[in-house]
Amino acid sequence: MIHRWHVRGGGVVPLRFDVDDLAATCAAVGGKVKLIVVNFPHNPTGCQLTESELMRVVAIARSCGAFVLGDEMYRGLEYGDSPPLPAMCEVYEKGMSLAVRAGR
Repeated sequence: MIHRWHVRGGGVVPLRFDVDDLAATCAAVGGKVKLIVVNFPHNPTGCQLTESELMRVVAIARSCGAFVLGDEMYRGLEYGDSPPLPAMCEVYEKGMSLAVRAGR
């Protein structure tokens, strides 16, 4: 899981999830979800969230009151004619956006 070493200790339990099962994952842990970390877009050869998936993450975070941290290092490197997705901090009042390079 990306960022796993950032959240060790303090009672934090990192969970790996896909966007498709994020709602079920949040429901399974009850009201304990405080932060959702989303790494998107992945490295330039990886996958890209769609705007619909991004907004699903936001809706789920709102429903449980969680913050969302978007690690958006490669934001703006989208291929094709589609415009870049908005930054997490632009679409969610409890959203934060970072662009953190490797070797953190």
